Amino acid sequence: MTVFNGLPWLLLILDLLRSNFAYIKLFNTEDALDVQSYDCIYYINITAANNESTPYCIRAKESITLNRSSVARTCANSGTQWTFKILKEMNVSQDEILMWNSSIEMVDRYAAYLTTEYILFTLHTKAIRASNSDRCIQRNSVYIPDNAALHMVSPQINKYSSVVPNSLKNACFYSHGELADEKICYCSMGTFGKFCEYQFITMNTFEQTIDYQFHLKKKYRNGSQLWGNITCYTTLINCYSGLQCLAWQNICDGHIMVVTGTQQCMDGLDEDNCEELEYNECQENEYRCKDGSCIAEQYWLDGEFDCSDMSDEQSTSEHNMDSERCPLSSSRFNCDEITAGLEYFACGDGRNCFFCEYQWHSADPSLWTLANGHCVDKVVMEKTLTEMNESEKCVFFLKCKLMHITSADCGHAIHDFPTLCKDKKINYPTGPFFKPYGQTIYQINTPQSSNEPTYLHFDGTIKCIGYQALWKRDKTLVRWRDFIKYYPFDIFFCRFAQQINMYGPQFDKNCWNSTKQSFLCQESHKCISKYRVLDNIHECFNSEDEKDPQGCQAKGKHQLSCLFEIPICLSTFQIGEMFPNCDDGNDIYIIQLSRLLEDFKCKISNSIECRLLKDHIQSPSVVLTAYRGATITFRQFCDTLWDLPKGFDESMCNQWKCPKDQFQCLSGHCVSLSSVKKQELNDWHCPDASDKAGLFRIVKLSAHNARLINNYELETIKSERLLYNTWFDAFNIFCNRTLEYPCILANVNEPLNFAVNRPCINLIRIGDGVIDCYGGLDERNVLSCGNNTSQQRGFDFHCSNEQCIPYSQHCTQRCSNNADTLLCDQLPALTTLSCRDSQKLSCDANFGDECKPSGIDEFYCDNSRSSRRRSRPYRHSGWQKRETFVHLSAYPQSQEIVSPNVAQLQQRETIDIYSNVLQTQQDDGEEGWICGRGIATRTNKIGAMQCFCPPSLFGEYCQHFSDRITVIISLYDIPSKLSEQSSNIIKILALLLSDDQTIDHRVIHLPMILSKDLNKKFRFNLIHQRPKLSPKSYTIRFEAYYVSIDLSIKFLAVWEYAVQFPFLPSYRLAQVLKFEKESIFLMKSHICQTANPCGPSSICHPIMNKLTNISAFYCYCNSNSFGKICEHSFSRLSLPINCSIHAVLRPLSLSTSICLCPAHLYGPTCHINHTCEYRNPCGAGRGKCFHNPENMTHDYICVCDKKYFGYHCEFDSARIRINFTKLSFVQSPSNF
Repeated sequence: MTVFNGLPWLLLILDLLRSNFAYIKLFNTEDALDVQSYDCIYYINITAANNESTPYCIRAKESITLNRSSVARTCANSGTQWTFKILKEMNVSQDEILMWNSSIEMVDRYAAYLTTEYILFTLHTKAIRASNSDRCIQRNSVYIPDNAALHMVSPQINKYSSVVPNSLKNACFYSHGELADEKICYCSMGTFGKFCEYQFITMNTFEQTIDYQFHLKKKYRNGSQLWGNITCYTTLINCYSGLQCLAWQNICDGHIMVVTGTQQCMDGLDEDNCEELEYNECQENEYRCKDGSCIAEQYWLDGEFDCSDMSDEQSTSEHNMDSERCPLSSSRFNCDEITAGLEYFACGDGRNCFFCEYQWHSADPSLWTLANGHCVDKVVMEKTLTEMNESEKCVFFLKCKLMHITSADCGHAIHDFPTLCKDKKINYPTGPFFKPYGQTIYQINTPQSSNEPTYLHFDGTIKCIGYQALWKRDKTLVRWRDFIKYYPFDIFFCRFAQQINMYGPQFDKNCWNSTKQSFLCQESHKCISKYRVLDNIHECFNSEDEKDPQGCQAKGKHQLSCLFEIPICLSTFQIGEMFPNCDDGNDIYIIQLSRLLEDFKCKISNSIECRLLKDHIQSPSVVLTAYRGATITFRQFCDTLWDLPKGFDESMCNQWKCPKDQFQCLSGHCVSLSSVKKQELNDWHCPDASDKAGLFRIVKLSAHNARLINNYELETIKSERLLYNTWFDAFNIFCNRTLEYPCILANVNEPLNFAVNRPCINLIRIGDGVIDCYGGLDERNVLSCGNNTSQQRGFDFHCSNEQCIPYSQHCTQRCSNNADTLLCDQLPALTTLSCRDSQKLSCDANFGDECKPSGIDEFYCDNSRSSRRRSRPYRHSGWQKRETFVHLSAYPQSQEIVSPNVAQLQQRETIDIYSNVLQTQQDDGEEGWICGRGIATRTNKIGAMQCFCPPSLFGEYCQHFSDRITVIISLYDIPSKLSEQSSNIIKILALLLSDDQTIDHRVIHLPMILSKDLNKKFRFNLIHQRPKLSPKSYTIRFEAYYVSIDLSIKFLAVWEYAVQFPFLPSYRLAQVLKFEKESIFLMKSHICQTANPCGPSSICHPIMNKLTNISAFYCYCNSNSFGKICEHSFSRLSLPINCSIHAVLRPLSLSTSICLCPAHLYGPTCHINHTCEYRNPCGAGRGKCFHNPENMTHDYICVCDKKYFGYHCEFDSARIRINFTKLSFVQSPSNF
């Protein structure tokens, strides 16, 4: 035993050395047949929504047989090997083994070895092994007979027989004796793997490595061209796409109207079946994304992108920048799983390939194209000039000219080759680039104003509407400039095809049939969904889709209607943009609240902002009543803008205190100083106009305003304003502007007799609540108009207390009491001959002699709104961005689960670590780019790189896009009885099925301690097998289990969804898993009630999302059967898995099964204790530890006592201590 005396201390020292680094939980390391991914690491992205969990794995191009145990393996990279028996004798715990960076499977086996159940069940092994347990013997396992046999074998075992569930009788388990000789590797720092075969290149942990390698991507921006690989979608093996390979986003992108057209494959293979998606209709409780796919309506405007085209949320500059940064950002759903922003991933880093000399944008540099298609900023000679043949010399000469390079080699070529290449037509690039059927050609002697080709040469076939178009390679050339000026590629090819095949691959000639809800783009030779018509996005050539005189024909409840010559319907992502789409401003203003839409950013689900935006889109009339009573911020009072009905927030402001940087009106209201300095006198903000026309009333500045401007500046503004009035005010010849405001008088008999009724009122009468000017102009910021009590009157015309005419409808809509006769009928009759056409001259901001008296046609004009934007709301330009609602959490706060600064602290630690690395050594950009968006490590082979790929990629260098299902789910209406015990967990088993055969699965967890987080979304992938089975029908099934603290696991419910569009590389399923009430099911004559279609000892369950279908059912099979109706039976002896006695065995097929673990255990066979089971990381007396199986890095949640907070309750909460001294109490007799 002396041999082992020093070993525990050695291990302790080594563990202390690595204690500052996160250890790696490597899983899926066991040998198996038909393996496509193995050796996986979960990465928790703390910067992404809901802390997304992404498995990085070695993902083979095709299925392999993984057999690493067939030969004796030693530990690589200076790792040391230990047997379970020695580790147990040294009292090494599973917690310590987890830090060895070996594999979860090995730790799980060691934990099983330490578990009492196995020690008990392996006593008297020879006696227990019977003739009917031969399979167990062959598998080095132990057979568990029934209780009677146990009793006969040993009384010691009999007393434990009650803990053996009936489902585990006649089962096989590991032999304790065999496990004792199992070996596990202790990996040195910076290495990991089942055999320590992997090594980090620069950093010591996986998280640090990811951050560092993406840091290198940003530092070496051209690194993808030097060290990276072009990432391709290769599933369409019959697709010829020219030099450029497909990206997964190219599939079904035919609606995009760009110069290069839509078909990237010959014969349009990339657009096959896509009309199913384009014309798709969603259910009533779903939101239709712009691309035609459907998501749960609950996910619409909830602050997170759920549509793959990001059309379910507002588009902001921040999100657009995120898309641009995606190639340089670590794995996250909103980068790897979106179709928007395809151009940023063109060659892995946002650059283009194969035609680097062509300048896609004027600011782009012209680069040199390498043989592999990558671009570099220098000349690369693959042959010497003397070694080149004549054609190669001309190509080299052309590239030098396109790059305008005159260096040594190019200089010789430019000097020596012009004569040689003068009359040649040079194919460059060397194959089709823009389209698979279009070869670009340069002619040297043709003057070139840019790097564009001279000609195009067509050769190939594509799909057109009703026929296949064919061009054969001949001498016919199309001039490039003429071609791109008039025709996108596919349109030209179809329209001028040399041959037409009526029976070849083609688009349906009846695609415009109304039953398909489509619109035919006549000039573009394509069809689009009716939802794309009049949406202010130009999908058809010459904007055919935006000229339909009938307006948008398919307005859904999630689209915003607005005016723009012809009514249009906008999608959510178009609302609140910098440039308005609606003539009435409905997409950038909430007119009822006098607010800018950019003030309302939907960032948190069910927030006031999100609800308001939904109401604004669906039923704007609701906005006023629903949100006028909402709490407003302190600074929204007395700011001259109405936030409460009838402007209550702008009343009683004469004693108000304004911010130091704002000017105070004579009425007490607060406005910006810029409002005072602007010369437009008719555009005042103060209710009494004391910032504009009424500024002359201010003789002496108040103490507050004197801090902003001095008396000299005030007088200067007044002088400039008088000069401005001379030229730009109606009736300026009649009034003294230092005392009066010009307007046609109200309440007089002859308002146009200016000799009797001068068109002037005293400045003090502006904003006094009494109408003195015709139409109510003097009370524009004080009174409302008619029955609309939510908005200031502005330039709307006052007919009576009950009726107003909107500014945009002046003289189109008329007053019922004829009060607007003067404005609409009499004023035009007064004007001179040069002003007869009042419709053209009115409100043209020309105050000259065209209309007499001076500027009479400008009398009722809001010059802040052009004639084209007359329908914009009053004072819209003054609706400055301001905080809309303040979200204050309740105090004292509820139990703190996660410290808000944990992510920042972890990021700061990582930054500090690799900053230190950069100071001590020269980094290598190849490490950041060699695996694309995967993560590079080294193997024990000298110099060999090993790439760990995210689910969206596979291959040696993660250079291929995978076929996958991208899943977004959340739970809704969880029964209250399930959440009573916060220690319990809901476990969801997600399955990708093809004809009831399991293709892939994922297990996720929602701890009940988090159940109040109703917005918790789970985002993950289910991967298709390679090659993808096609054509096939696929189903995604979700099984819910309730895992209680008493170790029981109970089946709860099931949901099933068909994969509607299996031809998509990344099919998006975004649904809410709702627990329907049992009463709904019981009311139906469901097949599970009327006849049990399931096998014996199996239970029939309704499918939660198909309750209206009384024939839809799911059979929950017992542990010895599987299949749609549990028709397949098997012996547990045949399964290659040994679940813990507390786990539930879930067969997936005859040869595959998984273990569903109880709350306190995890691992492939559920033998590893969660952290909370053996220590409290939350601090004694500071917080309680709860299991969180969903997080593989930190498998616990700390719920802190109110005195503490932080991820581990490590911080003391701030406290206020109040002490009272010398208190005296006065009793009020009236109260006693």
